[in-house]
Amino acid sequence: MAYSGGGEALNSLLSHTTTAGCSGYNEVSDQIEAGTLRALAISSEERLPGVDVPTFRELGVDVAMSNWRGFLAAPGVSEEALAEFVAIVTEMRDSAEWQETLTRNDWTDSFLTGEEFEQYIADESAVAEDIVEDLGL
Repeated sequence: MAYSGGGEALNSLLSHTTTAGCSGYNEVSDQIEAGTLRALAISSEERLPGVDVPTFRELGVDVAMSNWRGFLAAPGVSEEALAEFVAIVTEMRDSAEWQETLTRNDWTDSFLTGEEFEQYIADESAVAEDIVEDLGL
């Protein structure tokens, strides 16, 4: 079953109405450490530091994906507005507050803009489409 947010998915797992789920590790790490959930695999390229959970590739499934977030603009936005938006987001990313947020949440900084970000989204979308097709969904 698909859920619109991590909270609903987590509640479903904890109430045993769902047998397995996918989520960002940080969203469920407290429950894993407490023993109320068991991590089966991680989709990162390599194991996370300090986390004893195998990657999908270690288990023989050739999949690696990250849990990314991004800022997007509507099609047709002017180059000037886009440049201003990128400058604002870049300034926010470079702030001490954002660096503290990365550390507090144990997030990996993979900041990309422009064509690099567009290519990353295209690549990640292709991987997701392949997984869905392989699963027969």
